[in-house]
Amino acid sequence: MSKPQNEIYVSTACLDSSTRDLRHVIDVYQKMGIAHIEISAPHPYLSLQDLAKLIQSYQAEGVKFIFHNYFPAPEKSIVLNMISRDPLRYQASSSLIGNAVKLGRKTGVNLYCFHPGYLRDGSERQDGMFEFYGKDDQGRRAGLEYFMSTFPKFYHQLNVESNGQSFFIGLENLFPSPNGQDQSILCTADEFERVFESPLFKESNIGILIDLAHLTIASSLYGFDRDDFLDRLISQYGDRIYEVHLSENDGRHDSHWTLRKDSWCLNVLKRFRQTGTRLHGELTKICIEPRKLNEQQIKDCYELVKDYVS
Repeated sequence: MSKPQNEIYVSTACLDSSTRDLRHVIDVYQKMGIAHIEISAPHPYLSLQDLAKLIQSYQAEGVKFIFHNYFPAPEKSIVLNMISRDPLRYQASSSLIGNAVKLGRKTGVNLYCFHPGYLRDGSERQDGMFEFYGKDDQGRRAGLEYFMSTFPKFYHQLNVESNGQSFFIGLENLFPSPNGQDQSILCTADEFERVFESPLFKESNIGILIDLAHLTIASSLYGFDRDDFLDRLISQYGDRIYEVHLSENDGRHDSHWTLRKDSWCLNVLKRFRQTGTRLHGELTKICIEPRKLNEQQIKDCYELVKDYVS
């Protein structure tokens, strides 16, 4: 029996294209020989029924999928925020997650990871970045406490936990604003430990997506050691690390630049060769996530990552 390996995925957000039609992006990847795809944002709205048919048609050809954050996109644009105190925004966010679960069950996709939340509500700008407004009336500690008190109840309403669990959810680490001001939760190892040591999380199969680019920003602006962050999360929650995201930035902005041969994130991939096993014994999925890349740049990234994963 062959030893399990880290699967390499490519985010649908990578391709620089005049159209964000999901079928077009998958077709391009398929022609490039990419058979492991993370469906992310931004793609135009499609009904769950249409999405299920589309995904199943590619699965029949051997393509394997996972889902991320703003997928499946709702009809009306929102900023996914599970710590919003606005009831309508919170409901819209929980509906998006619920639809990801429904679509996973329809298609047999087994993983969906998402950003847990922001301290202020916001909207998406034309460049795809978020613009936050209003007053931060909670702060990181209060936002974290709110998430810890509300999310487990919502999670268990999704009915994904079982002995033969087939669909798993992971929480992604985030980062402060470029000036270092608090903007979101789950940015530090302390916050992950606080969440995952609480009984309702510890007793669940809720997992973790470590975005190494987000980690670079948070460690730079908050002044902590990113390797220490990895040491702590891998040693304590290694079996829950379902996915890792890879891209580059300047340590202040989530720029999603392409990978380089000397990228720090490539050198740490060896640390995930035994992690992620809570998800049916599979190993952590490695996902390439730069943006605005042409086909050759995507191929180059894939080859770089393959050298460090194989």
